[in-house]
Amino acid sequence: MSPPRARIALVPDVNVLFSGFAGGPASPPRRVLELGVTGIVDLIVSPALLREARDVFMRPSLERWVRGRGEMWLDVLRAVAIVVDDPAPGPWLTTDPDDTYLVTLAVSANAVLITGTSVSRGSRPRHRSRSLHRAGFCARSTCEDGP
Repeated sequence: MSPPRARIALVPDVNVLFSGFAGGPASPPRRVLELGVTGIVDLIVSPALLREARDVFMRPSLERWVRGRGEMWLDVLRAVAIVVDDPAPGPWLTTDPDDTYLVTLAVSANAVLITGTSVSRGSRPRHRSRSLHRAGFCARSTCEDGP
């Protein structure tokens, strides 16, 4: 039997994940991760998202923030997130074609996409992705200390 779903499901983009792991304890991205760790929300990831996270976490240019913790961050993410199969490509249009899979993942998981970038909505009105900037989510969530 699978565990009950939290009241909201989130698909965090890799920028939110990186900022959550590398940023300060009061940052909105860190709060998004903490909401997932504590089970207040479900963090939804897929193999494609995990691959992109690994690529980003292992970039030599980011090592001054990662400080050798990239694999640990991936282990934490795999432990606390719900890993779902990569969905089939959808008809979504995004400002960055590399982010289209995130919109498709959010739509297929009935989740909110948490991103620090602008992502246009789906091309079909009846299949829209809900997207919030990471600070906007924290302001609308149960973050106890405010945004």
